[in-house]
Amino acid sequence: MRVWRLTQKRHAKNAFSGIGNRKVGSRWVPEGYLAVYTSENISLAVLEILVHMDVAHLGDNYMLIAVEIPDDMGIDEIDVASLPDDWRDRYEDRELQSVGLEWLEGASSAILRVPSAVVISEQNYIINPIHPDFEKLKISQPMPYQFDGRLNI
Repeated sequence: MRVWRLTQKRHAKNAFSGIGNRKVGSRWVPEGYLAVYTSENISLAVLEILVHMDVAHLGDNYMLIAVEIPDDMGIDEIDVASLPDDWRDRYEDRELQSVGLEWLEGASSAILRVPSAVVISEQNYIINPIHPDFEKLKISQPMPYQFDGRLNI
């Protein structure tokens, strides 16, 4: 399976360190913990950036990185049915973050499949960069990503 990470050029060298989440936290993992967010396809990775950015700041300073996950690697999953009805409206919420924290601390896998709040039928994949299985991932060289100029909302 292949997943994608879209990141600013200045962060490309450290895109899989998890430092970004440690500094600011996220929907599924609290601040202070290393975690790397990826998406099941490029278009979802783009949308996940767009919901957090002013499109005027996109420019040509992004890099796209593919990650190959071995077929035999275990992946844990969040069951949407187990989440509160309003989970998509919550961000940096302790209840949701406890799910990711429990996964990180349990260390049952290097990857956690989570639902996207942006596109409900699609998935993001959180990678634990300090899990022993992290080394089994094949991370490609970053390639420039240019946002379409029509995104001038």
